[in-house]
Order: sequence, then structure tokens, then C-alpha cells
Amino acid sequence: MYRKLTTQGPKDRNSYTVTLPIEWIKKYGLDKSRTVDLSVTGPALIIKAGETEKTKVVVDAEILKHSLTRVLQILYKKGIDEIKITHLDSKLTSEVYEIIQKRCIGYEIIEHKKEYLIIQDISKEASENFETLLRRCFLLVIEISKEEDKNLVEKYDQNLNKLHAYCLRLLMKQGHKDFELVSLYTQLCSLLENLGDDFMLMYRSNKTSSKKIQEYIKQCYELFYSFDNKTFDNLQDLIGSQRYNKTEYFNDLIIRKINKMLGLIYGIKG
Repeated sequence: MYRKLTTQGPKDRNSYTVTLPIEWIKKYGLDKSRTVDLSVTGPALIIKAGETEKTKVVVDAEILKHSLTRVLQILYKKGIDEIKITHLDSKLTSEVYEIIQKRCIGYEIIEHKKEYLIIQDISKEASENFETLLRRCFLLVIEISKEEDKNLVEKYDQNLNKLHAYCLRLLMKQGHKDFELVSLYTQLCSLLENLGDDFMLMYRSNKTSSKKIQEYIKQCYELFYSFDNKTFDNLQDLIGSQRYNKTEYFNDLIIRKINKMLGLIYGIKG
């Protein structure tokens, strides 16, 4: 949809106006007495008619009994505000409570009756939270890579899973100030979560990460928050020169993912 810009005001202080679709105006009951919310995201200007309507879905647990918890996580990352679940049995109810507690920051069960329960997002999301949470994801991966206590590794990984899901939810609902980088940020968040899973599987197999892997992850973190082309080039040469070793399956798998992460870092910061 294209609209022509119209100039207003003196020539030396021109401002511009654009007409809004009448269908949109009527749908949200707007008129000249109302105000709208404007936000700038790169070259995009987003106009919102006050409070946006909450997104709601109904899920039939009888139909999705084998995949209910997975569906809940998908809806959470998708940015759904309210989920009503019907036809729950006691086992599925217990699973729902557990997944909400472990994986879905901001979700709470606000109503629970015999016939159904309702999950609602009660958090006050803020766009600046994403940067803080992303840094926390990085730091958790660094901690997991060094940790030798299996119980702590699992706790770190559970926390990482939860933060990863919330990061994806924020990107879906709010985008990012650098909107063209949303896809790269999404990939980076998921890659950090995957690294956490790899370290957890490594420790469950009674293996430990090498010192060089721990150092590579730390250097990637430092590069992300203080990017420099020369440092990137040196690190790329160092990590890219690693060769496949059949006897070090997990370390090799992780190095390959670190190499991929390095490419994402350049795409975002380079």
C-alpha cells in the first residue's frame, strides 16, 4: 500500500503528512479527537491504534494429548497472550504446570476449573529486556562450558532454555530496533541454546569440554560486545582451521557451532 506525502508549514520548516486507510480508522474507532502511538524501527514507521488486541487461542488437549507441552512452547514463542486448554486430565494438567514454570517466563495459569484452564501472559515486556537477556544467554553458555558439576550444568541449561524461549517471544512480539537483523538475532539465540544442550549431553556422556573450546566461547562473547574486524579475522582463522577428530565427537560438534556463531556475530556487528 503506497501513500503520497503532503507538505505542511513554511518552506524552511516543512513537515509531512500521510493519509491513513479509512477502513483501518473505522475498525479501531478513530477520529480527530484520538491519538495513535508512533514508533520508528529503522526505515519503518509503525502506527498503533492505542492498545493492541490480545491474541488468544483455544487448545483441545484431547486432540493434542501427545504434543500438548510442545504446542504450548510454540505458542509461547509465537507471542500468544492467552491460551485456553480444554479436556485436560490430571497427568496433562501436571505437565502443563511444569512446562509453564520451567520454560515460559511471564506465563501464569490465572484460572483453573474442572473443564479447562487459562494461561495468560502477565508480564510487562520491554524491548530493552532483549539485550539484557541475550547477554545472560551468552554468560550462561560460558558458565556451562566451564562447569564440572553435572547437576549445575542441568540447572544452567534449564535456565538457558527458558531465557532462549523468552528472547524469541520478544523478537516475535516486538521485533528489534535493527529490524533487518531480527533473523540473525533469532539464529544466534537458538545457537546459544543448542550449545547448552551439547554441553549437557557431553557431561552426561562423562566427557568434558576442552580449555580451547571454553576460550573460544569467551572470545566470541567479547567480540560480540566489542567488535573489531581484526580480532574477528584472527578468531575466524583460528577456529576455521580446526579439523574433524573422530575421537572428540562433542568437542568437534561444538567447535563447528562456534564457527557458525562467529559468522552470525559478523552479520550482526560487522
